[in-house]
Amino acid sequence: MSQDFEPVIAAVDQTLVNNDLFVVPEANNMTEQMNEAAIEDKTTLAHVAHKTGRGLLRGGEFGVLFAEVTPLNEMMRVAAGGLAIKSGMSPEGVAAVYGGATLAIESTAAVVAARWLSSDRSKKTVDWFNSKLENRGISPDAKFNRLTKAGITFFGGTAVSSTVQFRENPSLEKSEIRKYGLKVSALLAGACAIQGYAVGKGFDAPSPATIGAATAAVGGVFGLGGWAQRRVRSEQTAQGIDGKALRVEAKERRKQEQLVKRQEKLMGVV
Repeated sequence: MSQDFEPVIAAVDQTLVNNDLFVVPEANNMTEQMNEAAIEDKTTLAHVAHKTGRGLLRGGEFGVLFAEVTPLNEMMRVAAGGLAIKSGMSPEGVAAVYGGATLAIESTAAVVAARWLSSDRSKKTVDWFNSKLENRGISPDAKFNRLTKAGITFFGGTAVSSTVQFRENPSLEKSEIRKYGLKVSALLAGACAIQGYAVGKGFDAPSPATIGAATAAVGGVFGLGGWAQRRVRSEQTAQGIDGKALRVEAKERRKQEQLVKRQEKLMGVV
């Protein structure tokens, strides 16, 4: 019963292969496609994270500059000094807190202002600060000497003083703008530290002498601001610039801008 048996596996295999039934897709191609998709996803995620981070950074920097040109700046510094007095700190401690708070706020504003003024958005930054300066009666076209520009710090802040310096010297590098801003912030912080010590002494050991010194110190800082404003007016007048008229124009412009915004808001509601 034996008979020769010839295996047909080879023939069957060849047939299946010829019919593409056993052809497997290239694993390498699938892996490459998956890797490319993963890389693309990571790139997109990194791009979104980068843009979000930049947006948050710019928002924070704008917040610093906005606080610098509004009463919020003064409120934060006074609040720090007031808490130091309320907590019973020594006059030296009050001086350190008030002067330190001033240095922290103003030096931060100096660094941020240097970044913005030296970037590709410097023109927009200067225009924005110019609008704030016009509210204070300072013309964008005015030129001031070094002493007056330092004095502007006492009623405008470090960032404003840096902008005045930069718009007269647009070729300044970021490091130079930052160095100038840090100098005037240290000047303002030193004056505030003296003021804080005098006020702290008046609370710590009240007497006609200490209370008088505290009053003189507070009035002295405000007096420096008033002195700087008078110098600004004097130098602008010498250049044919009417600071009072500038403030009036700026006020009217703000009213018109607010009116336009209200009208736009009403149109949006309708």
